[in-house]
Amino acid sequence: GRVATVAGAGLATRQLQKLTDSYTRLTNSLIAAGVAADSRAAVEERLYAAAARNGAQVEALAQLFRRAALSSEALGASQADLLRLTDGVAAALRVEGISAQQARGPLLQLGQALASPIVRAEELNSVLEGLPEVARAAARGYGSSVAEFRTAVLSGQVTNTELFSSLVQGLQQTEQAASRVSLTIG
Repeated sequence: GRVATVAGAGLATRQLQKLTDSYTRLTNSLIAAGVAADSRAAVEERLYAAAARNGAQVEALAQLFRRAALSSEALGASQADLLRLTDGVAAALRVEGISAQQARGPLLQLGQALASPIVRAEELNSVLEGLPEVARAAARGYGSSVAEFRTAVLSGQVTNTELFSSLVQGLQQTEQAASRVSLTIG
């Protein structure tokens, strides 16, 4: 009895430490993104809700939000727009059935594409390979097929602002599809 109690307490302590560390990393990401203290709680709540709804890791969503937020002025994006993007990408992860950890590279490339004035083929290729639903959403929002969108990127015709607005628009359909996909446990 006593050994089990001590072991259980140790496990609970480690779990609490992980949650505390996760929350600290989330808060630090939002501070680095320039989210004002008075709106930070609302952004955190929205990110946690998107993570829970889609079975995604909140830290990965916070990193995507941070990367996009650092370019928000150039993108002409409001905080609400950034949250729509993050919600949509979380939904794409759910539709694809992959974890944010598995999508780490493509999420990084997506953040880089949003930070660069012209979307580069290397970034799009990474998204196409690792997050095809995000690429399909960008093409939908752009008003083209994935092949046509890729051709436009290859010829240097797609700006980061076009990518951002295409994603926000195209990911709406992805969110609808995600609502029909069951979450897995694990």
